Order: sequence, then C-alpha cells, then structure tokens
Amino acid sequence: MNANYNQRLSTREVPVEYTFSPSNPPGWIDRLREMKQLRSDAQLCRVLQVPPPMISKIRTGRISVSAGLMIRIHEVFQLPISELRRMMAEQ
Repeated sequence: MNANYNQRLSTREVPVEYTFSPSNPPGWIDRLREMKQLRSDAQLCRVLQVPPPMISKIRTGRISVSAGLMIRIHEVFQLPISELRRMMAEQ
C-alpha cells in the first residue's frame, strides 16, 4: 500500500498557472488607463492595488498578465474577461 501511495504522489500533476500575453503590452496598458482616465501607470497600480514594478514589467514584456491580475482588472473595470482578452489581441 505504501508503494502505491508514493507512486500517486510522484505522478501528481503540478498546478498550471494561467497567464495572458498582450500582443502590444504598452498599448493595452494605455487603453486601460484611458478607460479610467488615469494619467500614469502609478495611478493604475493604485486602482488595481498592485505594486508598480508589475505594471512596468508587463509594459516592457518581461512578464505576462497573471490570471489573478486578469480577474482583478475584470472586477475593477467591470469588463468581461473575453473583452479583456480581445483587447490584448489588438495591435
């Protein structure tokens, strides 16, 4: 029984982290800012309650948008996730 338990532990799947990559990160962030009439990325960070380096790294393409951040944007902007993803695909 112990061997079977160990085998199940070793073959357990690792949780998948979903991320979203805008095709034009600076344009996507600028569009979000325009929607809330925010003048800076710092204001966007405060509205979304995220650290400023996160938005900076997304803007430069160093990181993707996490599922958690996508949900936060959905809640703050009252936009469907499908609309946010459509906006991400725009050039």
